[in-house]
Amino acid sequence: MFDLIDQFLLAQAAREAGAQFSDEDVKSRLDDLAAEVDLITWMADWGYTQEDLEESLRLQMLVAYQRDIIASSIPETVEQVELKQVFAFTEAGATRALRNLNSGVSFDDVAFEFSPDTGGYLGWVPRGYLLIPEVEEAVFNQEVGTYTDIIESEIGYHILLVIDRDERELSSDARLALERQALHTWIENRREESTIEILVE
Repeated sequence: MFDLIDQFLLAQAAREAGAQFSDEDVKSRLDDLAAEVDLITWMADWGYTQEDLEESLRLQMLVAYQRDIIASSIPETVEQVELKQVFAFTEAGATRALRNLNSGVSFDDVAFEFSPDTGGYLGWVPRGYLLIPEVEEAVFNQEVGTYTDIIESEIGYHILLVIDRDERELSSDARLALERQALHTWIENRREESTIEILVE
């Protein structure tokens, strides 16, 4: 969810991009809402007037317009790496795993020992998808067919094997994550560029 300042920044950018929603557009959206909920009761419960509701809807439509512009900036295909991971909660466990790998035990065998359900398979991931920056930096700099050293993070210890690297279409989950990240980055940048005054009566 966006706070009110974020909504105004998004709506402002939408207007700058030429977005306009007429009274008829807003009324059409109102009619759609009225088919789903009892608007009279809803407005009474929340203290909205008809004018308030129309203005709120217009703002939401502008926000959605700009959000879609930002989301459309994510390309269909991007560089991705296919990963398998050995994850240990303790440094001792990770050290033992790395020692086994270095002595010739297969990555699959070690990974299944630590993650019996998935064997540590993470699938294909693009830049910006992994939640741990140090892990992402390591795997995108790792050669295909090789594994990283132990990477410590807030949640534990990681050793990752880069199975493959290719330009691939984004999965729906990865696309959603990158769209959210792009939106977050856009809002942060817009806030830095804007002069925001909060008037208190």
